[in-house]
Parts: sequence; structure tokens; C-alpha cells
Amino acid sequence: MKVFIVEDSATVRGHLQLMMSDIPGVSVVGSAADEQGAIVRINEMQPDVVTLDLCLQQGSGLGILEYLKLQHPAIKVIVLTNNVDEFYVDSCKRSGAAFVFDKTFQFSRVNSVLWSWINAGQSPVFTGN
Repeated sequence: MKVFIVEDSATVRGHLQLMMSDIPGVSVVGSAADEQGAIVRINEMQPDVVTLDLCLQQGSGLGILEYLKLQHPAIKVIVLTNNVDEFYVDSCKRSGAAFVFDKTFQFSRVNSVLWSWINAGQSPVFTGN
């Protein structure tokens, strides 16, 4: 499973890469810190999964999510953000995010989801936060 990370913090990107490196069958194929860079690199890399922050250096994670669901609907998106108020969570769900996690309290849930997708050999439908 190829994973692409969209995150403005280099520290968080590094932590995600390190965390995912422990999952057999998962390969981080790239990362980006802004909307335009993410779209270009995702189009090139064609990942299976994108982890996505909503607040970026330039652009919007929600814009990336909407683009992905139109142009690459098979890509599974896990939103990992500090913006977990009801408006953003609902917007992400409506735009096609598989999961929306609070970066502060639910960081490790990304690993759990990736493990479950690897073990199941497929993507579950959205089941909530």
C-alpha cells in the first residue's frame, strides 16, 4: 500500500513516516507541505492512501480532498488535523474522507486504520471518527 503524506509540519511528517515504517506492506512514497505541491506529487505517485492535514503553508487540505475525490476517487483519504470542530469534520466526511482524526489525541489511529486495510486487503467504508 502506497501512502502519501500532506502535512505542513516537517516534524509531524517525519513522525508519520517513522510510524508507518513499522507496518509491513506500507510504503510512504512522498510528502508535501502545500496544496499545489501535493496535487502535483499525488498525480505523479498515484498513492493508495493520502494522510491529509487541513491547514497547510499554502492552500487548503479540504481543497486537496475535494480534488482527490473528483480526480482520483479510489484514493483513500485519512484527515489528520487539529481542526476537529463539527464544521470541518462534516465537511471532510461530505467530501469523501474515510476517517477524520484529531492530530493531538488520535494520532496513532492512523496506524490502526492502515493495519486494518492491509489485513483486510481492502478499504472499509467511512465508519466515523
